[in-house]
Formats: sequence, C-alpha cells, structure tokens
Amino acid sequence: MSESNYGFLIFMGAVLIFWGIPTFRGNLSLIHLYNRWKVLPEERKPYGRLTGSALMVIGGSIIITGILQCISEQEYWYYITVAGTVIGLVMIGYALLKYNRGIF
Repeated sequence: MSESNYGFLIFMGAVLIFWGIPTFRGNLSLIHLYNRWKVLPEERKPYGRLTGSALMVIGGSIIITGILQCISEQEYWYYITVAGTVIGLVMIGYALLKYNRGIF
C-alpha cells in the first residue's frame, strides 16, 4: 500500500477527532436527530461527553494505525484500529442505551 493511502487513514482519523471535539463539549447537532431526540436536557452534557469520547477513540486509533503503517508496513497494526473501533462503538451503544433509552 502506498503512503498516500496511509495519509488518507490519518485524514479520516482527524475528521473523526474534529467531529468528536464539539460533541464532547455538548454540541449534539452533529449527531443525527433520532440518536438524540430522547435525551433529556440535563443529560445532554454527559451524553455528548461519552459520544464525543467514543468518536475521538475511534479517530485516534485510526491515526495511530496510519502513522505506524507509514513507519513500518505490518498488517498487525490494523488490530489497533479494530480495537479502537470496537471500544468506540461499545461506548456509543452504551450512551444510546443509557441516555437515549434505546438504540432507535
């Protein structure tokens, strides 16, 4: 794989991190309406923190994988992305179940 593909990984990770920062700060407008419409006003901040953290975990794992792949092309670096994505999705699922009272 060429280094430009790894640059794309770094770019996509950065997009997720920059998407997670405003969400972490409480701006839930970046989250689709049906994933936030049952969140009570007093729970918006913790819901945003948990969801934003999850997006930053996923983005960070993608960036770390892209950087490590640029240094040393090893297939096992992708396990970092897999682990970060699983952890982030579990965090998002937990936030939806706890604050949105369901996935849908």
